[in-house]
Amino acid sequence: MKSKIPVKISTLCRLITSDNDSSLEKTTNLKELKASILRFMNFADYEKHCIEKRIIIKNKKDIKLLFDFCFRELKNGKYLSIRLIDDGGVKGGGYPVLYIFDKSDLRKRHLIKNMDTHLLISIKNKYIELKNGICIDIFSRKKSLSYKVKDLDNTHEAKEIRLGGGFRLQLSDISYKSQKLVLHFDVTIVWNDVGPRCTSLLSKYDTSVPHNTFRFSCSFNDGLLCSITKNEKKTLEDILKNENSKEIATFVINTLFYRNQEELTKFLQMLVLIEPSLGIHSIEGVFSIRKDKSSIKLFGPNIIDFDGLDTLSILDKEDKNVQKAILKKMLIYQFKKFNFIP
Repeated sequence: MKSKIPVKISTLCRLITSDNDSSLEKTTNLKELKASILRFMNFADYEKHCIEKRIIIKNKKDIKLLFDFCFRELKNGKYLSIRLIDDGGVKGGGYPVLYIFDKSDLRKRHLIKNMDTHLLISIKNKYIELKNGICIDIFSRKKSLSYKVKDLDNTHEAKEIRLGGGFRLQLSDISYKSQKLVLHFDVTIVWNDVGPRCTSLLSKYDTSVPHNTFRFSCSFNDGLLCSITKNEKKTLEDILKNENSKEIATFVINTLFYRNQEELTKFLQMLVLIEPSLGIHSIEGVFSIRKDKSSIKLFGPNIIDFDGLDTLSILDKEDKNVQKAILKKMLIYQFKKFNFIP
């Protein structure tokens, strides 16, 4: 099934690729196109430590293949996130995702109905039928290190969590410091190896997941975004000794900007150029802190999705609100003044 690519996503493709390279524009599936854009941007370690398998359900053999793969990966100590796509990837996102951490979890979450005609998987107390044509994306990753931390947003007590999960950054504000442009991001990090879908914190399940929310800021210096967060030069070992989840979360985002400085700067510049707005553009990803031989390392963070342009492009119409139009013009002036956009 083909989907109509939003106008502003098409504009992004033209900015990313050269005039004689139209490879991105040949993709007609929005979800696949967004993934291709991120790969084209050369973000560091793009899903390097993840095994991904896609199964399109056509018959009972495919359902068996699905469960055989899941049980095998769980046996090897992995955890799974299973995404179910029932429209061929047309809408580009918002698909149900199920997190599986052990075999018993997988067994209790599936249901056979009418013997051999229906197979359902429960997701947040709902059931989705594995019927003909549904696409299953399975992501298999190593479990993160279990560690006792304090200062989580949703509990006042110290709690043992897995030091991996998802993050979401939303460009929320700008300011100026020492005659330099400063970008402010609202950050949400969810722990226990769940993905960035839960960073919306909209459901009971999302808010029950251990999480941290905070403001993260970067100044625009010599054409690059640089973190101005305190203690950014501390090592992971030093930060873990404090057992403070917010400090660990800040370290993860600092590392994201350090490892992807040029790519993130360029990408955010293009997003703002296409749509100069605040509270619209967001970037999502995953990370994992775990033992590697004799040391503890941060794997990732890996950017796996972005939102804003596709949401705004649903109507593909100019905003008629006069106040918003004035604010947009002011933002354009400010971004141009500091050479963030041409």
